[in-house]
Amino acid sequence: MMVAAAMTLLKLAAGMFSGSLGVLSDAAHSALDLVAVTLTFFSVQVSDKPADEDHTYGHGKIENLSAFGEAILMVASCVWIIWEAMARIFYHTVELRNSVWPVLVLLLSIGMDYWRSRRLRAVAVLTGSPALATDAFHFASDIWSTLAVLCGLGASWVGTRFGIGWLRFADPFAAVVVSLMILR
Repeated sequence: MMVAAAMTLLKLAAGMFSGSLGVLSDAAHSALDLVAVTLTFFSVQVSDKPADEDHTYGHGKIENLSAFGEAILMVASCVWIIWEAMARIFYHTVELRNSVWPVLVLLLSIGMDYWRSRRLRAVAVLTGSPALATDAFHFASDIWSTLAVLCGLGASWVGTRFGIGWLRFADPFAAVVVSLMILR
C-alpha cells in the first residue's frame, strides 16, 4: 500500500508540474490502485475466515465483490479521463512544461508495476486467490498505460521542439489511450 501511495503522490506532483493530462490520468489510475490494494488486503483477510452460522459456505465471495468494486472504480476514472481529454482537444489546449522529472517518475512507476505484478501473480497462483490474480493483471496492464503516457509526453515534446502543432494533442490522446486500456 505504501508503494501505491508513493507512486500516486509522485505522479500527481509530476502531472501538476508538467500540466500533462496523461500523467494526471496515470496518477488517478495509481490512486485507484491504492484503493484496489486496500480492498484486496481486507477482502483476502475476510475470505480466509472459516464458515460460521451466517456464512455456511465461508467468506470466499468477498474477494469477488472486491474485484467487482475495483472494476466499477476503474470505469468511473475512465469517464473522467475521457471527458477531460475531449475538453483539452476541442475546447482548451494546455501547454505542457517539458521536463525530465515526469519521465523519471513514469519509468519508476513501470519498474514498480512490473515488480508488484510478478509478486502478486506468484502469490495468486500459490493461494488460488482471484482478487490477487486480478490485481496482478491490473499492475501488468498499468505498464502499458504508463508507456502510452510516455509516448504522449515524447510526442508533445517533439511537437514543441520542432513546431509541429498537431502534436499538442498527443498528451490528451495518450490519456484516452490510458482510459481505454483501463476499460479493457
